[in-house]
Amino acid sequence: MYYNANELLTKNRLMNFIIGNRGGGKSYHWKVRCVKEYLKSGKEFIWLRRYNTELENMSKWFQDIAHEFEGHKLEASKKYIKIDGKICGYVGALSTSQRLKSNPYPNVDKIVFDEFLIDKGSLRYIKGEVELMLELIETIFRMRDNNNKVIFIANAISIVNPYFTYFNIKPKLDQRFTMNKHICIELYTNEEYIKNKKATRFGDLISNTNYGDYAIENKFLRDNYSFVMDRPKSNLSYANTVVYEGRKYGVWLCGDLKDDYLYIDDIVEEKCDRIVSINMEDLNENYKYIKNTNLKGHLEQMKYFFNEGRVFFNNIDTKKYFYEYIKLV
Repeated sequence: MYYNANELLTKNRLMNFIIGNRGGGKSYHWKVRCVKEYLKSGKEFIWLRRYNTELENMSKWFQDIAHEFEGHKLEASKKYIKIDGKICGYVGALSTSQRLKSNPYPNVDKIVFDEFLIDKGSLRYIKGEVELMLELIETIFRMRDNNNKVIFIANAISIVNPYFTYFNIKPKLDQRFTMNKHICIELYTNEEYIKNKKATRFGDLISNTNYGDYAIENKFLRDNYSFVMDRPKSNLSYANTVVYEGRKYGVWLCGDLKDDYLYIDDIVEEKCDRIVSINMEDLNENYKYIKNTNLKGHLEQMKYFFNEGRVFFNNIDTKKYFYEYIKLV
């Protein structure tokens, strides 16, 4: 009934993203698999979280899988995972990955990043997170290319995240596996698990709710496709370019005077000099800092249409980043 990575591993990709039902056994499976592979072959692993605060309960890492290793001495801390007194895994936080980089790891063939997707709350993605992760991967594996794997595990929070954006890959929601040459995304939905969870009182309570779609059906909790539509074929005029977190978006005025609206996508008119930013880090000699220019009118126009519910987007990525942008101005 619970998750098993056997089919995923036949795809033989370097980076593997597993997104599935909450409570579907993804982390459990990889914990057991990592330790069993160490006992069989001596291959070690790195268990990664984003921040040090997420490592506070590492001493309980074996708690749910201890029955799988009866007769063995099991230990876990913020630095190591041990079995029978020997290190089988290393523990670290991506935010302080410099500590991990200071040591060689010739026997490590797996990096497992647990809960790589962030939900609403106090935690945020690290600035430049994907490249920080790539630096860590390069440091751990170095020039070794013998079937190493990076495993990213998460519940179905959102398909909009720095990793899919950076590598320009999106899961096909009607398929279990989406792949390119080096990446595999697995959307895992276990029908038997869904049936059994719905049969519980809590499952019945949350059925037909947004949270139930997420916790039971593996639908993305924070992805709302309202105001996402195909690009209009006519009656578009270019208003301005917005730069936010290194990305450029085109803002288009659409429709007529009686029924006009804004459409925002990633098609940019490069010759347009109305390029605005609210973030000093996005500036270069061609971009205007919105608070110091006469381009505030474009900002007011965007805020007006947004408040009127008359802003549409080409995809959910653009929508997410624009919502973040408009909250800052």
